[in-house]
Amino acid sequence: MYLIRLEVENFRGIRSALIELGDTIVLIGENDSGKTAILEAIEKVLSVNNEGSEFQFLPHEFYQRKVNGEYRVEGPIRISLTFRERTPDEWSFLKGNEMGIRFLDDRAKCQELTVSVRANPAVGPSLPEWQIRIPGSDTSHLDSDPSVLDWIRRMNPVFRIRGGILTGSVATDFTPGSPVPSDQKGIESQLNNIRGHYENLLKGTTPDVHAEIQAGYDAAMNYLEEASGFFQPDGYQEQKIILEILGKHRKNFGSGGKKIRLHHGSAAEMIGLLLFTTGMLQSGSLSADPSSEPIFIIEDPEANLHPMTLEAIRLLVERLKYQKIITTQSGDFLAGFPIHDLRRITRQNGIVTQYRIDPGALSSEDLRRLSYHIRMKRGAATFARCWLLVEGETEVWLLPHLARLCGFELAMEGIACVEFAQCGIAPLIKTARQLGIEWHLLADGDAAGKAYTETAKHFANQAGDEHSTRFTRFREKDIEHHMFFNGYSGVYYEYSGFPQHTGQNIHPRKVIARAIHRNSKPFMAIAIVEAIAREGSPGVPPLLKRMIQTCISLAIGEKEK
Repeated sequence: MYLIRLEVENFRGIRSALIELGDTIVLIGENDSGKTAILEAIEKVLSVNNEGSEFQFLPHEFYQRKVNGEYRVEGPIRISLTFRERTPDEWSFLKGNEMGIRFLDDRAKCQELTVSVRANPAVGPSLPEWQIRIPGSDTSHLDSDPSVLDWIRRMNPVFRIRGGILTGSVATDFTPGSPVPSDQKGIESQLNNIRGHYENLLKGTTPDVHAEIQAGYDAAMNYLEEASGFFQPDGYQEQKIILEILGKHRKNFGSGGKKIRLHHGSAAEMIGLLLFTTGMLQSGSLSADPSSEPIFIIEDPEANLHPMTLEAIRLLVERLKYQKIITTQSGDFLAGFPIHDLRRITRQNGIVTQYRIDPGALSSEDLRRLSYHIRMKRGAATFARCWLLVEGETEVWLLPHLARLCGFELAMEGIACVEFAQCGIAPLIKTARQLGIEWHLLADGDAAGKAYTETAKHFANQAGDEHSTRFTRFREKDIEHHMFFNGYSGVYYEYSGFPQHTGQNIHPRKVIARAIHRNSKPFMAIAIVEAIAREGSPGVPPLLKRMIQTCISLAIGEKEK
């Protein structure tokens, strides 16, 4: 049983949202995209900390729309959570449940259960109504029954590991989700041991930091291995990623593959394990009912962590057996998850739009190229508003500086330069369209550049886009020749060692090749930037200036969609 869909209306900053979920999703978006409100909507309905307490919405939790300069409360709030069986007849053990909920005896398809909550605006706290709906079953007699909602919360409790909780930048009070049963006092002792080592490190009261880390690691490892049963074996996620890179499905890969075993015991892993176990403890998850199937919300785990420690955290997050909803701002952290787990969201006028890679949208070959090139080499590009697709390293070095000379900072505008030579342009454009990312191609003037332009033209025609918004092509062979013939030949002559004004007819290709050979492409790119920045220079070539402005407009338009 897992959560497959969330629908939200008029809650906090969200006017409407529909989010499709899976066993693991990584939710990304800009700071005002609605990520936090989505997480809070799930927690509001399912958190075990709300069990037995009065369920209510406060006035500030209703969406407010600006009308004639004043904010007006919109309503009602609606939050719907839909659960599904993982396999047909998975819920057979629930047929005799104490709530009297009747499940169908259907072994041919997976059943669904929807919890819908509704609350109207009020001057003070608003008490909601709720319904439990199962297709083919009459559950109307259970409407707004608090015991039913508590039962759902016990079945699928939500535990939220908040951003900053891993490094103590939030309150460190430990609030377990439920009391520890009397027959689990040994577990309570283990948890207190973990808690003590964490607090000693956080407060700086330990005389031997290394020994404290080792002791905390040992305590956390003992608990996780012996008591919790929350984790998959080593290498579980790595095998999934390898299959994706190879363009294979697990069912076609066979079950006899070599098991990946990771080396353990580094200082980064010790710290990571202790921090993450403490984060779980603070969320209340370590005291959950052993028969439940928790949903873990893990917010921005990268906050204040060294990359080595973050990688240790990532490996632990991957191994969690249960459903996970993760947010992150780290390209490196994101790179560790299959691209189908990604959910990119935007918000405009309160309407949240979800983007994802739909099943079948990319071929196995597309996925193989993409999984390596974008996720492993350019993970941060997934956060961009617009991809500027370029052929080589000169463009990657040069274009951000040219943009700066035009008064723009590409990174701040949400524009990422993405090389496509090793991946091909088609998989990148398909992915950009699936994820709601704008794109623009800069192509060379050679035969390969013509082929790339034809591909871009095909996708532009499909979408009904103006060609000028989707590609720019040099008349010259490449960007070096473009610079050579737009006022900067002297730079290439200077660094090639050829005399410029001797009457010799030296072909530009030879001058450029010698300059790059004697230095490097990145060096020559910087030399061109220095020349453009000099007083009295011809400035940024008009073609590139127009292209930069086009990308800025695309990025702004993506934000305003």
